[in-house]
Amino acid sequence: MSLNVIERIREIGVLRAIGASNGVLYRIVIGEGVAISLASAVMGIVLALPLGDWLSNAVGMTFLRIPLHYHVALDGAFIWLAVAAGIGIVASLLPARAAIGLTVRDTLAYDG
Repeated sequence: MSLNVIERIREIGVLRAIGASNGVLYRIVIGEGVAISLASAVMGIVLALPLGDWLSNAVGMTFLRIPLHYHVALDGAFIWLAVAAGIGIVASLLPARAAIGLTVRDTLAYDG
């Protein structure tokens, strides 16, 4: 998230120049952090479904010589989505604070 803020310093300057408040910048940075976290959690869940089924069958065939019944715990998936959102918020707090500390002058003088 810190890299995201650094890469978008000029955009933050433009937002500041047109009157974006600290709250708006805070919500943008935290919103992006939550979106990235939720997208990665959804991708993990989608990839875990076929991989879990394959591993379940492989372990069953290896040890018991029968495929195991694969069951997906949806409550675990929803809990993981909530945890991922929380991690996204926590990971975005310091970069958001850094973003609201930038002035138009600082962002236009940035040579990165």
